[in-house]
Amino acid sequence: MPPETLRVLLTDILDYAGLFPPAQLELDPAIRNYARYRTEAEAWMLGRFICPAPRLCELVPYGDTLLAEPPAFRFSVLCRGGESPTALLARLEDDGADVAAFDAALGARAAVAAFEIKLPPALLDADELRLAEFLRAARDRFDSVGLAGRPVFWEPPLPPRADWTRPANLLAHALAAYNADRPAGPGRFGFKLRTGGVEASAFPTCEQVARVIEACAHAGTPMKFTAGLHHPIRRYDPGVRAHMHGFINVFAAAILGRELRLELFDLVAILDELDPANFTLGDEFFGWNQAEVTLGELEHGRQHVALSFGSCSFDEPREDLRALRWL
Repeated sequence: MPPETLRVLLTDILDYAGLFPPAQLELDPAIRNYARYRTEAEAWMLGRFICPAPRLCELVPYGDTLLAEPPAFRFSVLCRGGESPTALLARLEDDGADVAAFDAALGARAAVAAFEIKLPPALLDADELRLAEFLRAARDRFDSVGLAGRPVFWEPPLPPRADWTRPANLLAHALAAYNADRPAGPGRFGFKLRTGGVEASAFPTCEQVARVIEACAHAGTPMKFTAGLHHPIRRYDPGVRAHMHGFINVFAAAILGRELRLELFDLVAILDELDPANFTLGDEFFGWNQAEVTLGELEHGRQHVALSFGSCSFDEPREDLRALRWL
């Protein structure tokens, strides 16, 4: 049995993105992988299946076979987005129609549990007032097309090798202000951060990631991460010729940073940690070096601070955890 803090840390942590690079599977093997993972010993680590809204209709034929096995399959839906706020809001009509048809066809066998959407690039150059107005308009449109009541994670197009301080703070605080005006519940907005890709230039630096984590910690904004997090601990990958972020590093930085109010240099150090021995994984405490949180604080962090990460592989993370003897 894994230590209790590791079980809390990893429960529902990985949203399976088998349709996307570098795996980029066809839908049939991807959904069959997900169905198989749900039956395996580490199924408790598995979150949602990530699917673009226009492809939901391709899952309907599985309703009487794979998707008939309880409990209900959970999905996170990628909305179409748009290069401008106007285009994005208009395309939510199509996203709503796709989800409504999916719900009608599959009923209780499948649950659309969250949405993910890219923020139009122009809004990163906007002021807080314009961004706040857009977020309210987006929620109104989500409500009007039947997509209300589920979390939405907004992914900003952050420029590579740039200072992310201003855009991170702008979006994190706008999302927090939006959430503050609505009752606590499943319809909150969160920050989605891309932490890698298929080439070296797609991997942000530890300081860039730390800037976003710091901004979300100060604002109280929930986070989701995606891409490049195939391994628990930061490591150099010769295939992409870059250091890949570790998902243990990232979640430790986010949760310890929020619960302990850590400074930026501490967040950078956690993200840059290469030695798994410097992480504490016990039954009562989780931490890095001298920075530790209780099991209760860790549970709070997973529920409200660092919610999940998307990965096209469910096998690589488990293989590495077994190699570390953490599973």
